[in-house]
Amino acid sequence: MPISITNNLPESHVTFEHVTFGYNEAHAVEDVTFSIERGNFVALIGPNGSGKTTLIKLAMGLEKPQSGRVLLFGEDIKRFRSWHRIGYVPQFASAFRVRFPATVADIVKLGEYKGIDHTAIFRRGISPAAEKALLLVDMWDLRHRLISELSGGQQQRVLIGRAMVHQPELLIMDEPTSGVDQAGQEQFYTLIRHLRETRKVTVILVSHDIGVVLHEADKIACMNCRLQSYTDVNELSDKDLSALYGHKVDMVVHRHE
Repeated sequence: MPISITNNLPESHVTFEHVTFGYNEAHAVEDVTFSIERGNFVALIGPNGSGKTTLIKLAMGLEKPQSGRVLLFGEDIKRFRSWHRIGYVPQFASAFRVRFPATVADIVKLGEYKGIDHTAIFRRGISPAAEKALLLVDMWDLRHRLISELSGGQQQRVLIGRAMVHQPELLIMDEPTSGVDQAGQEQFYTLIRHLRETRKVTVILVSHDIGVVLHEADKIACMNCRLQSYTDVNELSDKDLSALYGHKVDMVVHRHE
């Protein structure tokens, strides 16, 4: 019988209990068990195809475990309905590199969409919640600019603003700085640090940039279909990373001061 790890559920924002999921007959995630506690910044790392994004989809209810279970804030995801408590920031959107016909305010207001009439968002003005989110990510002065006219770093701040409209307690991000230049990445992580310090937001980040996550994250989950290790950042070694990726890896920590 599987061992339950739910004793501290009131402090756990996300819990995976012996979760297995696959596409066709191949397992993308196999027998994964770990908990992400309130206020943690957890980075998911691993080679391509290791199940990182699949794990995020399971945490957001976009896929259902074939065995095991996922809990959000102590509640089985099958019964969970408080989705406003979770914000999501996708990979850098290449569609914004062309002339995308929406303003910064339009994109942030999409975070208020509740599945009734999405066109109503564009017909009304900026709500107090959207205004607060725009101010939070320092994009209020650019609210009338087209999203396609912004830099990659600014676009990512807008997407964070959209995710923060409902002031979520958990922020999930899937390679959010992919395609963003160095200056944009610096601004992005400065903003995430601010959110953690002022809002105590729990963060889950998928990233290939090991140097950055070693500096920014509290904990590292090493994925390669199975969970290879889940440890504090300062306990991760070159040997652990080399075993994960199948070749020699030297840790280099990026400083974002």
